[in-house]
Amino acid sequence: GKALSNGIVEMLEKMSSETQEISRNIGEIIWALNPKDDSLDNLWAYIRNYTIAYLEEENIHCNIHFPDTIPSAPVSPELRRNTFLIIKESLHNIVKHSDATEVEVSMQLKENQFSFRIKDNGKGMPPSGLVNGNGLENMKKRAEECGGSFLLEALPEKGTSIIVESIGF
Repeated sequence: GKALSNGIVEMLEKMSSETQEISRNIGEIIWALNPKDDSLDNLWAYIRNYTIAYLEEENIHCNIHFPDTIPSAPVSPELRRNTFLIIKESLHNIVKHSDATEVEVSMQLKENQFSFRIKDNGKGMPPSGLVNGNGLENMKKRAEECGGSFLLEALPEKGTSIIVESIGF
């Protein structure tokens, strides 16, 4: 009977994590469609909550460094979506590939531009690892679509940083 009950426990755990993912996806969809959230402060509040919840689920410690006050300047749906998807993709890569135990997300404001960095303490990437995609091309395209620049710093055993700079709003 033990194997059977183990199978049931595993199934329940899988269902539970799938349920969490579904509710997260529904949350994302609602947020993406909600025009009242089209402001810079709301965007980063959402990113903060999303990041903390996502990494907590994976038992990864998370440090967030955002400015104390973020203006409620309007942002376009494209900018909001691209920024969020870069963050989401980065976190997904960290969880899937890095074996990191800590992630740091920081954002800087300069006049009407922002920059952000997602840094992990994982195993980094071998130089050859940079070609195999991992959604990196997508992230670069998204950053450039918003008029920003995309930089990846990855060294074996030194962790990985994704840096997006000079996104105007």
